[in-house]
Amino acid sequence: MVADIDVIHAVRDQEIQEAIRQLYRVFAPYPYRRAMEDDPVAGRFPRLDRVPLISMTWDDFGEYPIKAIATWGNVDDFRHFLPRWLELCNAPILLGQELVFSKLDYARWRTWPAQQQHAIRVFTLALWRRKILVAEHGLRDDADCLLQTLCDAYDNPRTFLDEWDAAMDDVATAEAATVNLARFVETNEHSLRKNGRLEWLSGKNDQITEQVLRWIASAETAQRLERAFFAYRESANAALLSNAHQCCIHLATRST
Repeated sequence: MVADIDVIHAVRDQEIQEAIRQLYRVFAPYPYRRAMEDDPVAGRFPRLDRVPLISMTWDDFGEYPIKAIATWGNVDDFRHFLPRWLELCNAPILLGQELVFSKLDYARWRTWPAQQQHAIRVFTLALWRRKILVAEHGLRDDADCLLQTLCDAYDNPRTFLDEWDAAMDDVATAEAATVNLARFVETNEHSLRKNGRLEWLSGKNDQITEQVLRWIASAETAQRLERAFFAYRESANAALLSNAHQCCIHLATRST
């Protein structure tokens, strides 16, 4: 089991690295525009071309991610920096993922050329497939945070929920994926039990809200948690799995 999951992690990492290389290729036609420095807001911050794009950190970007498109630069400037921003989303601890994906939505990326949309979708799916198997708890790259972020950039989360289901049904990834589901439920347990909803879904369109809640409350989700509990009842995560299963049953009862 350990060897299998290690191999899968390596494969997922390779998928992400190839997706990142594709992002750089696809967005290469958008060079850095020195005219960006003519924007009134730019004069208050260090030049954005002082560090090679591929080496930039969040600190190097300064205030630009917050002001991008709205008050500093245009959509093509945003495209220039986008591959590095998305690459930074693969860091062990995510800093700025919410901002990146909210800016994608602001830039109306789903109206961009098909090749650009495809590169973004390939990367986000590869990132998601890796993150739902991350074992550490309490980091900002857990599935809960990433799903919230992706719901800001996509108007249909079904692909990501299906990937989570598939990982829970695969013997090699079942434990990691189902434990992360239990952590997701634990993180949102208060609002699920009290209000029958997820606080972070407030303001999202009805389709997103309905799909996510229906998925959590589904008999299939409850069955996966129950199956994992019996399979790993001697592990440290047994109580977590049991509690998540009970929470999902409670939500399903509220929904009927």
